[in-house]
Amino acid sequence: MRKYNKKNSDKNQDIAIIGIACRFPGAGTKEKFWENVRSGINSIREITPDRWDIDTFYSGNFDDPGKSLSKWCGLIENIDKFDNKFFNISDRESRNMDPQQRLLLQETWHCIEDAGIPLKQLQDTITSVYVGVMATDYQMKMAESGEPVDSYSCLGNYECILANRISYIFDLKGESISIDAACASSLLAIHNAKRALRNGESDFAIAAGISLNLHPWKYISFSKSRMLSPDGQCKTFDKNANGYVPGDGAGVILLQRLEDAVAQKNVIYGVLKGTAVNHVGKTISITAPGIESQKEVIVKALEDADISPDTISYIEAHGTGTSLGDPIEIAGLTSAYKSYTDKLQYCKIGSVKTNIGHLEAAAGIAGVIKVLMMLKHKQIPPIVNIKTINPIINFKETPFTIAEETEEWKQEDSSHPLRAGISSFGMGGVNSHAIIEEYVYKKSKSKSNKNEELFLLSAKSEKSFVHLIERWKAFIKSPEYQLLSLKDICGTLVYGRNHFPYRNGIIVKSRKEIQDFLEQAPGCFPGNETDFYELNVG
Repeated sequence: MRKYNKKNSDKNQDIAIIGIACRFPGAGTKEKFWENVRSGINSIREITPDRWDIDTFYSGNFDDPGKSLSKWCGLIENIDKFDNKFFNISDRESRNMDPQQRLLLQETWHCIEDAGIPLKQLQDTITSVYVGVMATDYQMKMAESGEPVDSYSCLGNYECILANRISYIFDLKGESISIDAACASSLLAIHNAKRALRNGESDFAIAAGISLNLHPWKYISFSKSRMLSPDGQCKTFDKNANGYVPGDGAGVILLQRLEDAVAQKNVIYGVLKGTAVNHVGKTISITAPGIESQKEVIVKALEDADISPDTISYIEAHGTGTSLGDPIEIAGLTSAYKSYTDKLQYCKIGSVKTNIGHLEAAAGIAGVIKVLMMLKHKQIPPIVNIKTINPIINFKETPFTIAEETEEWKQEDSSHPLRAGISSFGMGGVNSHAIIEEYVYKKSKSKSNKNEELFLLSAKSEKSFVHLIERWKAFIKSPEYQLLSLKDICGTLVYGRNHFPYRNGIIVKSRKEIQDFLEQAPGCFPGNETDFYELNVG
């Protein structure tokens, strides 16, 4: 049995996650995503005609040539909607852009806003960008369409541009790399972000994953490989597990060294303690998983995190829902954990793939965002689609027990923060694992004597300003809003946002005054970029 020895290191290796944004099946925000997961919502449905024609390409008969055995997907809405003018992109260039590029730009902006970090701060320091990607469906559709090829066609579709366009549009100077490691891609993006921050190569890092299902080609090929579920449901750990169902998704997180995040008083959703990546090596086939390699990547992540697994109380499994892959994953996890501890059934396990499908290149970051929202709400959501546990898996002889219902997430030993492990394995043999723990805030003794705050909203157009007001009207009714102080709400708007020409604001002393202001449906006043800085907001 491996002996756990706490390292003595003066260097702070912990990484803070300070911003989150996502578009997942059935959810346009992280709050809606959490609400769906906590409630056990299944967001899988039949593929719609705007993606591809199921009457032409679907068949329930495995042997039919050129047909997919699956017609289901975790779809996200409005992937064709894009405010290209906001990003100063022409109509012509926008039409050539893979919707994955468009979604990433939008969600990256939302992530930066969520963090309350002024974009100028990211520009004036070194900010790296890492994007996990696998699908190139839009390029295939464009090649088949017969549309004229112009100077924007390659820029709109090459994988490298997914990361590079973020760096270009937001004027970020650090590394800018798109990563294709199949289903391990976005967790590998997070691994690279961690490494850049630890090594001092970056001050901030954006890690993202993206996946859209726009073309039947993959469905047909994976059907012939018997990877996809013929009934369109991911049944992780169930005896009737018969394959996975693909899903759309875009997830973005912003990372910073923990000591810097604390010093700058940034919101900290969770702490990235450790990550590891390896490859299974030579197996019976390039897609075959391996118990020993999965064990070793988990052990390496534990060593990198410098913690013992008996302090981890939740695992977000890769959990694709295959009768062989699920038992192999549990065997690898069990072997890794039993290298350190003999404790049984103390750690809950689940998989978000049962809710939203397998997001492939975005699967890892979907699991990470789920865990971060679990930490925020101190709850463990249920796994869905499980009726009878796979008899090959004897959970009673493992450290794990299935999360079957929504329950409070608490640590047996109160001296340790809540901790979780997340696995993501690529079909080409890449294994990745990450360990995240909660950040425990220290209560501040200082009190502000300021009685008034400036509530300031701005947008790039009158139409956008109207939409912003409507979003705020909805936000003030949410539980999330009730957790924020007046000072934090207004301070973030003033100091943590870019300020645009169309704006309006008010000096407030209470939340009620914000509500009254919004209910009056205020119009916006055109100004210029320097007007704001003439206000006395100190």
